[in-house]
Order: sequence, then C-alpha cells, then structure tokens
Amino acid sequence: MQKVISDVWQTIRKQRLFSVGDTIVLGVSGGADSVSLAVILSKINQYYKQNLTLVIAHLNHKIRGQAAKQDEAFVRRLAAKLNMPFYRKERNIPALSKRLKLSLEETARLERYRFFEEVVRRYKPYAGR
Repeated sequence: MQKVISDVWQTIRKQRLFSVGDTIVLGVSGGADSVSLAVILSKINQYYKQNLTLVIAHLNHKIRGQAAKQDEAFVRRLAAKLNMPFYRKERNIPALSKRLKLSLEETARLERYRFFEEVVRRYKPYAGR
C-alpha cells in the first residue's frame, strides 16, 4: 500500500493537482475505485502534511433499491472512519430520466455534478460564479 500511496503522491506533485490547504470534494459511490481514492488521499494528507480538507459526497440515485441504501451506509461509515465530513443526497433518477427524456446514465451524471457543485459551494460560497 505504501508504494501505491507514494506513486499517487508523486503524480499529484508532478501534475500540480492541488496545493497545501485545499478542499477536495470526493464523489464516493462505495465502489472500489472511489473508496480507494478516499483512503489514499487520506493517507497522503496524513503522511505528507498537506492540511487538506477532504469531503465525501454520496448521491443515492434510487436505481438499485436496498443495495443503494447499503452503499450509502458503508460510505457514511467510511467517512466517519477517515474523519471526513459526509454529505449525501437522494435523487429519483429513473423518474427524472423519464421526465427529462434522457438516459439513466446521462441523468445520473448530470445530477451527480449538480450535487457535487452544491457541496463545493458549502466550502467555497463563490465557486463557479
């Protein structure tokens, strides 16, 4: 794990992805990729003293029923374990998709981005204006 953390840290530094003290909103679904990202960034923040504010945002699309509720509960516990603020929202993507006449995927993506922007504005009230 230490090698992965080191490699990610080197990429972040090389690409100048963030600076000391930045706030980063992480969209965490509960899947392996987003959970790994949250854990790795938490370790980078700790090991390399970046003084980051890491925030977890989770959108329940109401597509997968009970499994989606379980994902949300898991992500909530992860945020607590990593000592990160947790924001969640539910959107009925199937109903919204029909109303907007867009695919489920397109509707879900648009709503995720809207939600992430809401969370970002909590930390940076003038962001995106």
